[in-house]
Amino acid sequence: SKEVQKVFLDWWKPQSADLFKYKLLFNVVDCLCGEAISPFNENYVVFKKDCIPLFTEGQLRKFIEDKTNGKVESYYAWDYYTIAIRNTGCGGDDPQCDTEETNLLQAYWKLACMVAKEAVDE
Repeated sequence: SKEVQKVFLDWWKPQSADLFKYKLLFNVVDCLCGEAISPFNENYVVFKKDCIPLFTEGQLRKFIEDKTNGKVESYYAWDYYTIAIRNTGCGGDDPQCDTEETNLLQAYWKLACMVAKEAVDE
């Protein structure tokens, strides 16, 4: 949904070398000036609000940690990734998600979308 997308866009602070999609083109952030982004090897600027960031595994993990105030711990068991969010200090009480994903990036993406949706629903 647009609301969930907005949660990701509001969190994203573009950095040099971040990947993003603008219209039909995939680009890499070359330099930034406020909300204006200069794509690598291009002579124009685009605005953050018009871009779709393509997050790395590390960025997705950071998003989840920032939004939940916890630390992400992932482990592969029974043919898929389970991701726990450690924020209570004792593992048994921490929330976890059995993602049923065999790819860690997809597992983080699935959980990040759930976290963003919870932020919208609050």
